[in-house]
This record gives sequence, structure tokens and C-alpha cells, in this order.
Amino acid sequence: MIMIVLKTVLAVMLTAVPFLFHFWVKPKSATPGKWHSSLSFLLSKMPTFRRWYASLKAWLCYVYKKMYRSENGRKFFILVLIIVMLVYQVVDYHSAKMAYGLYAESSSLGKSLSLTPYILDIPWIGIEVEFGPKAVMGNLLYPFQTHVLAFLVAMGLTLPLFSYRLADRILLGIHKSLRLEIILAILAILMAAVDFGRFFLLSEMLFILLLAGMVYPFKEQPSSPKGRCRWWDVSYKRRAA
Repeated sequence: MIMIVLKTVLAVMLTAVPFLFHFWVKPKSATPGKWHSSLSFLLSKMPTFRRWYASLKAWLCYVYKKMYRSENGRKFFILVLIIVMLVYQVVDYHSAKMAYGLYAESSSLGKSLSLTPYILDIPWIGIEVEFGPKAVMGNLLYPFQTHVLAFLVAMGLTLPLFSYRLADRILLGIHKSLRLEIILAILAILMAAVDFGRFFLLSEMLFILLLAGMVYPFKEQPSSPKGRCRWWDVSYKRRAA
């Protein structure tokens, strides 16, 4: 049961990332007063949190700047990405295995209790929901019973990242293409609803790839003789894509 709870916690944490960024971190310049976000309010009221946040921010800035100029920094980021994707897949595998076992056990124990279940017909949708000891347990565990095809596709999304050159091309392709980011976001939302949640693992993998691609930076370019900017123009690359 602990793996099912852990899968739920990881899914909530991953889903909460864009909302936390929008409400807590993203500055609200139109807001009057000196607190432009919830994070700025916490930093002004909690000195301990401010020191912890400053040290964490300094380390993240160091790693992010290394990604501009060093191959090792980019390889470290890709390694962390692979580990995160594998952790989600391992947790999902064990939770699915436990969900199948619990469903089989509840089916054998609740068979005599669900001889006369109550069936509710939901209008405009065309489906029927069965209520009873066996049916309730089945409805609760069904989203955790990940389809085997979801595991295969998730592993297919992870294996190319073990090649640094291929992973670098994939993440840069996501970073410079706004159209590709929108497509990945739509696919992540659709995968969460396919087969009542049995393909939710693919939604998590696509969402992790999307977040990684959005923060993955372009390489720092050497200064040109004509005095052009030494940084890649992200907005120009996206317009060109």
C-alpha cells in the first residue's frame, strides 16, 4: 500500500510545480506594495528561510551557469533527469503490481457481497458506475493498474537520454520550439485521461521532459569579430522554429 501512496505523492508534487511557480515564485509586477509574490513575503518575514533560500539559489545558479559553458554541467543535468524519470517508473511499477494484487484479493473476498450491486447510469456520458464492496475497490484501484504499453513507451522515452548527444538534441529541440512545447503539454494532459488513468505514467514522463526542455539552456557562443551577441537569442530561435 505504501507504493500506491508514494505514487500519489509524487504525482501531486509533479503536478504542483507549475502552480507553485505561478503563485509563489513568479513576480507580479502589477501588484502594489513591496511584496510581488508569496516567496518575497516569506523571505522578508523568515530570516532562516531566507538564508536557506539564498544558499540553494547560489548553488542552482552555479550549476545553471556551468550548463552554459561546460559539458559536464549539461551531463549532470541529463543524469538527474534520467534518475527522476527512472524513479517515477520504478514507483509506478511497484504500485501497479500492488494494485493488481489488492484487486485480485478484493475480488475473491467481496464476491459474495456484490451479488446485487447498485448500478447508476450517468446521463450524457453513456457509462454505468457500479457501487458495491467489490466495485468500489475496483474503481479506486483501476487508475493504479498501469497498462503494460505505458511502461514500454516510458522506457522508450528514457533510453535515448542515455546518449548525451541525442539527449542534448532532444532537450534543445524542446527549448527552442514553442510549438513542440505546446504539443507535449497537450499530450501530457490527454495521457492523464486515457483509459481512466492507466496511462498516467506517460503523462508524467512527457511532463518531466517538457519541464527539463524548458529550463535546458543553449550553449554559450564565443564572441564574433563583428561584435554580435555571444548568447543565443532564445526568442529569435523560437520565432524561427
